[in-house]
Amino acid sequence: MMAKCKKGFKKVDGECKKSSGKSTKNLFWKIFAVIGFIALVAIIIFLIFKFPSFGQVLSVTDTTIIGRLNNPTNPPEVSCSLSLTPNIINSGESTTGIINGESNVMCVVYARPIDGDWAIVFEGMTDQFGGLSQTETIFIEGDFEFRAICGSCITNGANLKVNPEPVVSNCIDSDGENPNTFGHVELADEGIGIPDECHDGDTVREQICVGDGAATKLIDCSSGRVCSSGRCVEGLGLGDNVGSGTSGSGDANFGDDFITSPIILDWTTGGPFILGARITRSWDYKDPNCMSFPEQFPMEWTFWDTNRLAWQELDYVPVNNVVAEVCPVTYHEDVPWQFSVSVGIQSCQVEYSWNLQPFICGEV
Repeated sequence: MMAKCKKGFKKVDGECKKSSGKSTKNLFWKIFAVIGFIALVAIIIFLIFKFPSFGQVLSVTDTTIIGRLNNPTNPPEVSCSLSLTPNIINSGESTTGIINGESNVMCVVYARPIDGDWAIVFEGMTDQFGGLSQTETIFIEGDFEFRAICGSCITNGANLKVNPEPVVSNCIDSDGENPNTFGHVELADEGIGIPDECHDGDTVREQICVGDGAATKLIDCSSGRVCSSGRCVEGLGLGDNVGSGTSGSGDANFGDDFITSPIILDWTTGGPFILGARITRSWDYKDPNCMSFPEQFPMEWTFWDTNRLAWQELDYVPVNNVVAEVCPVTYHEDVPWQFSVSVGIQSCQVEYSWNLQPFICGEV
C-alpha cells in the first residue's frame, strides 16, 4: 500500500512534494483587487456627478470642521468674506466666487446642497491683498450653500440657486396670443414668420404656438373694437383720427431746413380702412412790420409716406392754419413717415408751425 504524503505535500510522479498554494491565493487577490477597483470608480463617479463643475470633490468627515461650518464664529479681530456673482444661474452657466480676507493664506471652500452634507469643492491661496477669485461652470440643479475657511477665519455663507437649463422652443410667438397687438409666429427650423391677420371685420386670425409648431386661433374682438391690420383696435369710422399725430414749430431764417425724425405709427396699411394724412400749416414774419410779399422763394412743406413723396406745398405769402388732406397714403413700420420744412424767405426771420394727423379717409 502506497504511503500518504504529509500535510502540505502532494504526490508528484510518485514522490511527495511541498504544495505552495499560490494559485488559490493569487486568484483570491485578483478578485479582491477587481472588486476594490470597481468600488473606487463608483465613488469617484458619484462625487463628480454630485459636484461636476468643481473638479475634485472630497467629503468632509472631520466633525470639528463640520461643526464650525454649521455654527461659524470668528475671533473679534478676524474678518473674511465670500460672495458669489451671480447667485442665480441656469444649469450650464458660470458663477464667480470672490474671497476677501487675510493675505497669503490657504482657503478651503466648502459647499453643500441646502440641508445636505458638506464637501470640499475648491482650494486656493489668497494674494498679497487678501483676494481670491474662481469662476466655475455649474451643471447640477438645486440650491447650494458655500463657506470658506481661510486660516483662522470662516466666511459668511453664500447661497447659489441653479435653475434647469431653459428649453429653447422651435416656435416663438411675438405677441403672446394677444389679439390687440399685431404679431407673428416664427418657426426657427423653417426660418419663416407667419403674421396675424383679420379673419373678418371683428375677428383676428391669431397665430399661436402649439408645441414646436404653429397653429391658427380665431379670436373675437371685444365690444366696440374691430379688426384692422391683424389686431383689434377701437372702432374707427370715416374721418376718425389714428393716434395723436405729430407736430413741430420754431423760428427760422433763409436757408434753414428742418427734417423730422421718423414718424412711427401703430398702423400697417391694409384691413378695412384707407389711411390718410391731415396736414395743418402756418407761417408768418417774426417782425410784424416786415411786409415783403410775395416772396421770390417760398416756404416749402414736404411729406413722405412709406412710398416716399406723398405731398408738397409752396407758400410765397404767410398762411394761417391751412389744412390739406392727403388720401390715400401708405404706412409700414419698415419705412416710417417723415416731414420737412425748408425756408426760402429772404427778407425777414419767420416763425412757423405744422401738424400731421393720420386719419381714416375711406373704407375698402
